[in-house]
Amino acid sequence: MLTKPAIHKRFAVIVFIALMQVCCIAQSDSSGIKIKKLIVPLLGYTPETGFGGGLSGIVQFKTAPDSLTPFSTAQLTCGITANGQWVVALPYDLYFSGRTHQITGEISAQKSKLRFFGVGHVPETQTNERFEAMIYRARAQYLKKVDPHLYIGGRWWYEQYRVTESTANGLLAEGAIAGSEQHTTSGPGINLLVDNRDHVYYPEKGHYLELVLHDQRAHWGSDYNYLRYRFDARRFRPIGQRQVLATMLFGDFIRGNAPYPQLAQIGSLKRMRGYYEGRYRDQHLLLYQIEDRIRIHRLFAIALFGSAAYMNNAQFDLPQPGWHLAGGLGLRYFWNPASRTTLRLDMAVGQGKPLFYISVGEAF
Repeated sequence: MLTKPAIHKRFAVIVFIALMQVCCIAQSDSSGIKIKKLIVPLLGYTPETGFGGGLSGIVQFKTAPDSLTPFSTAQLTCGITANGQWVVALPYDLYFSGRTHQITGEISAQKSKLRFFGVGHVPETQTNERFEAMIYRARAQYLKKVDPHLYIGGRWWYEQYRVTESTANGLLAEGAIAGSEQHTTSGPGINLLVDNRDHVYYPEKGHYLELVLHDQRAHWGSDYNYLRYRFDARRFRPIGQRQVLATMLFGDFIRGNAPYPQLAQIGSLKRMRGYYEGRYRDQHLLLYQIEDRIRIHRLFAIALFGSAAYMNNAQFDLPQPGWHLAGGLGLRYFWNPASRTTLRLDMAVGQGKPLFYISVGEAF
């Protein structure tokens, strides 16, 4: 039986070799096909990090010249923020043979300075502590097309999390919260995807449904034992020639003992803009988002969005406390119109003052 360090090292080697092989395949298959390369200085902003800057090398290419194969993207980003956070990340989305095969994931290391508000879904359970953490992630997912719009596959998530500094006499400093110590979560998942969107980066019509079962128990090298069930349902409906109504219903359910960074949460660039990341964390989450996207130019669009979330720790009893609301507006710039890749600026209001976001790609 492999020891935990052996499992982690073997997984890291497998991910590295697989990613290098995929990149080599993509490079050789894209011979003669236009490749778009971009090295850009980055200026971003989120409520959690403040302003940040760095460099990002983005490569977009097609592995086949047909119209069914989306642009593949690999993006190496190195950044630092005004408050001393840093990140080195390599997210990737690779598509082959008319999207018959696709591989997505990320490898990253980062130093984060965040706030911990406690565990629970109502203000009465909240605290407000500052902490620093080192986070190392390796995530990979493979999907195979088995029907025109049906994909099945598997994934592996690995994360090492270490709190390096926290508020004196706080819940994290006293070890009162699961996950406040150094810990690792690791394990496989199986997923089913139904996807008939017309585009993967900026859809204008179609549906998307993903179902995931994730096993993060000790026999996979995890320090905690829990199962995660997720669904992600989206719909994109055109309204005229320049307007798209996008909706999303997302569910995240934890069974077992999960560390606090892995609990269902609201607040981020993608889910529940307007709340600080991790503002509320609990065992179960239902989240609905709606966004009206209006093209005002070939290179620009505006967006109006809103969201509603319900959280609980045992069972869903909708009349009980646990509801959270947010809304806002944003501007989009299509830096690569051929692949519909956007830079976005969002302003959102949830709990308290407006929060601002500058990032790449759509929220959903």
